[in-house]
Formats: sequence, structure tokens, C-alpha cells
Amino acid sequence: MTKALETPFPTFSVVTEWENVKLSDFDRARRMLKALATQLAELRPQFAARPEVIFLHDREAIDLEAVKAAVAEAFTDPDVAKLTFVATDGADYYQQKNIGVSLVDTELVVFLDSDVIPEPGWLAGLLTTFRDPSYDVVGGTTFLDLNRFSSRAFALFWFFPLEQGREGLRESRHFFANNVAFRREVIAQNPFPKLPSLRGACSILAQELMAKGHKIFINESSRVCHPPPNGVRHVLYRAMCQGHDDLVLGNLREPHKFRSAFSNALWRFQKRVRRAAKRIVLHRKEVGLGLVGTAGAAVLAVNYFLFYLVGLAISVVDRDYVPRRFPV
Repeated sequence: MTKALETPFPTFSVVTEWENVKLSDFDRARRMLKALATQLAELRPQFAARPEVIFLHDREAIDLEAVKAAVAEAFTDPDVAKLTFVATDGADYYQQKNIGVSLVDTELVVFLDSDVIPEPGWLAGLLTTFRDPSYDVVGGTTFLDLNRFSSRAFALFWFFPLEQGREGLRESRHFFANNVAFRREVIAQNPFPKLPSLRGACSILAQELMAKGHKIFINESSRVCHPPPNGVRHVLYRAMCQGHDDLVLGNLREPHKFRSAFSNALWRFQKRVRRAAKRIVLHRKEVGLGLVGTAGAAVLAVNYFLFYLVGLAISVVDRDYVPRRFPV
């Protein structure tokens, strides 16, 4: 047995927000919990100390008793982890994560969202990487389920990468907040920023971390599957909010690139549509779509990005209207 395998994992806590449960099927949260509990039990002999799992929830939006029942069903061994429920009333998605960081004193903080389901080996991949003290930020791979047409279609044009089945570590310029681990001192000193966008703080945080000399790595073995938007309303709201966020975050990332607000909106719309068209043509077979399914995916993509453009256009005039009227 190698020395690396004999070394216990650094102490860690898992922070799980219950914000996304409002948008997805609660059954996904149950499956996430069962997968997490199973992996914790499998890795238990390698723990330096008993980990803590923190469940963050807004009492006005989430039924705490339902959460506790699902947790109790999944975590049948009370000794596998300390289970903590924390009310975060009024806090948004990223604020909940920051609150979670403030509550832990372990070496690592692992973020796992309530609507993603870890694949076997997910937790081991993240923790094993941190046995090397040179790593500060390690994300996993997030991909869409391919169990129905909408999932296959969104996999071709949404922002998550296609599942490639790769292994190993690679350096990256970004991570997804739903599947990432940090050394606690790094994320405590560099919390998710408060931005005028609904999503995307992880990309700005990645930019800030790299500017300070921190490298970001992705462990391809740490995979989680994410659902597509849940229903027509969620699709339309998500498209408009993505348009809003692209405009706002684009100006934050590239303030030196001056464009008029109108030309900026059109440029971002065209960029998204070109990317979607290329992915649909090149990768349709990878997600199991035939010609009819590909045509359907193209129609769905066109409609999605039309509402994306609406969100962009509205945000050119009023930056606050879309997140206020169409929150996701």
C-alpha cells in the first residue's frame, strides 16, 4: 500500500444548500442524500475525524421536517457524520454557502448542491486530491442527466459540459459552485461575492482567486449529474435570467471592452446561438439523438435563446427588472 493511501484525508465538512430544491424534484434531493451517505460510509476508515454535513435552509420556503425525514432515511448510521440543520432565512444561493463556511472549522469545505446526484467515486476524488497540500481549489465535473429528451437537448446547448467519461486532474479557469471543494482558509478569505446577478458568482470568484495566485483544478473523477430546467416556466425564467446575468457579468469580467448596451446584447446573443448550433451538429449522437430528436433540440434551443435575448434586452434598459420579476 502506498504512503498516499495510508494517509488519512484532511478533515472536512460538506455544505449543502436547500435553495435549489425549490426548482427541482424533491426525489433528486433524496437520491443525493443516499449517494452522499453511501460514499461517506465507504470512506469512513480513511477519515482523520468525523465529518460534518450542514444543511442550510430558508424556513419560509423549505419544509424542514421533510428535509429531516429525507436525511434520516439516507443516513441510517448516525456515526458516519455529524448532521447539522441551520436556518438561513432570507439568504440567497451564494449567501447560504458563505454562511456554511463561517460555521465550520475543518481543513476542507466541500460544496454539494441539493439538486445534483454524485456518481460513485465523487467524494473520494475530491478528498484524495487534497492529500497534496499544494491544491487549494478542486472542482468536479457537472453534467446533465440524459434520461429523457429535454435532458439530452439541454445537454447540447446549455452551459454544462457534455459528459466525456474522463479521469484525472486538469487545470481550469472556472468551477461550478454545485460541486467544488476548498481549503477552508481560502474560501473563508475569499467568499462568494455579492453581485447584481442571480448566478455566476462562482465565475467571478474564480477570476479573483486566480488573480491572487490560486490555481483551480478539476478532478474529472468527481462527477455529479444535474437536472435540466423543470417545466416550461422554469425554462423561460432561466433563459431570461441567463440573458440578464450574461450582460451583467460580462461587463464585470471585461470592463475594458467597450460596446454600446444594445450591441453588447446582440453580440452575446449571437455568441450563444453559434455555440449552441455547433454543439447540436457535432455532438447530437453522443447524447443519443436521431434526426427528429436533433430537430426538436434545435427548436428548443431557438426558443430558449429568444427568451435569453428578451432577458438581455430588458436588462439593457433596467438591470433590476428580470431578477425581481423572474427569479430562479
